[in-house]
Amino acid sequence: MKLRDLAESKRDILMIDPRILQIEDGYNIRDLTTPDAQAKLMDLARSIASEGVKLALTVRLKGEQAFIVAGHRRRAAAIIAIEQLGAEIAAVPCVPEPKATSEADRCADLITSNSGEPLTPLETASVIKRLIGFGWEPDNIAKRLGWATRQTVDNYLTLLSAPQAVQQMVRNDEVSASTAVSVVRKHGDAAEETLVAAKAKATSEGKTRVTNAHVRSTTGEFQPTSGNIKVIIKALQDIAELEEETASDIAITALETIGIAPRVRKEAA
Repeated sequence: MKLRDLAESKRDILMIDPRILQIEDGYNIRDLTTPDAQAKLMDLARSIASEGVKLALTVRLKGEQAFIVAGHRRRAAAIIAIEQLGAEIAAVPCVPEPKATSEADRCADLITSNSGEPLTPLETASVIKRLIGFGWEPDNIAKRLGWATRQTVDNYLTLLSAPQAVQQMVRNDEVSASTAVSVVRKHGDAAEETLVAAKAKATSEGKTRVTNAHVRSTTGEFQPTSGNIKVIIKALQDIAELEEETASDIAITALETIGIAPRVRKEAA
């Protein structure tokens, strides 16, 4: 019996040898070659060798071939379990994708159907770029992916526009994606230089990851430490007591905005 004959119902489970499952070139967004990805893949392989594949892979049937839509890591881990760990896995459970699924839907599903190891920020950004290429608007992308606003979409696109050196720092977990996006927006073409300097600062402190504090300390930006905030509050308190009306009013308003009463409130004229 042919694969398509077995898949007339969406609920059908197809048991397919993982070694004959097809991978469409350029479809899978994951980078499984990094040391971290390889370590996690081996952990998954050990689990599969012991307990089998628990979550069915989603496949697209094309003639007599089954192309993976969701489950590339599970398939790769199953192969490792067979070839390196000696697991006797003849087949893994697969379900056919819903009929009339579009390429854009498959692309979005790379994020939404990911119930295992989440995509990295750069992998997610690449998926969003693909959706933009399909003509999707940022607002529609945010809604489809379950995000409150399009700001998340914009953040990922900013990350993807960052210099390659900055992206590599994110990939190496030397800086968070959110910090990288903030630096790119604030410093533009100087983002790489800024983060390199911040990395040197972090290294000098024995840290392996750049934080916003490292960035601010190298750029001279205000750092909202408790000490700095106390200095500002004191300065505002002093200004609020000045006889110069405009400056005093501004200081009083600033203090009241942050919930602090001036030491001496000016009497109404």
